[in-house]
Amino acid sequence: MFWQAPLQERVQPLSAPQLHCQARCSYHTKTFADERATWNQVQMTFPLPGAQTFGDVTLGAVLAAAKQLGMPEPAARRIVQEVTSRVEKAFAIIVAEHEAGTTNTPPELAVYTAVEARLLRVVQHITLKDMLLRLRDTPS
Repeated sequence: MFWQAPLQERVQPLSAPQLHCQARCSYHTKTFADERATWNQVQMTFPLPGAQTFGDVTLGAVLAAAKQLGMPEPAARRIVQEVTSRVEKAFAIIVAEHEAGTTNTPPELAVYTAVEARLLRVVQHITLKDMLLRLRDTPS
C-alpha cells in the first residue's frame, strides 16, 4: 500500500490510487474548502444507476448497479452489509498504520505526511462515515 512504502518513495502526496475515489470528494469538505464545502455534489468517478454524485448514493443505487452486473439482490445486500460492517474498523487500522509509519519523518517530507494524515482523517470521519450511513439507513 502507498503509506507502507518508504517515505522517500511517496514524496508526491495523495497519489494512492486506492484512496482516489473517496479522497476526490474529501477535498470539497469544510476541512479543505471552508464555506465552499460541496463534497456531496462532486461527480463520482464511477457513477451508479441514478447516482451521479456522492450525495446521490443510496442502497437502492448500489443494488441497481449490482443488478446491472447480474448479481442477485440477496447476494448484493449481503455483500453491502458485510463491507459496511467492517470498513470503519479496517480504515481505522489504515490510519493507525500511516501514523505509526510517519513517526520518524524527515523534516523535508513532514509536510507531505501531514497532508496525507489530514486527508485520511477527513475520509475516515466525514466522507466515509456519511457514505456508510447512506448505505445502512437508506431503504431500497
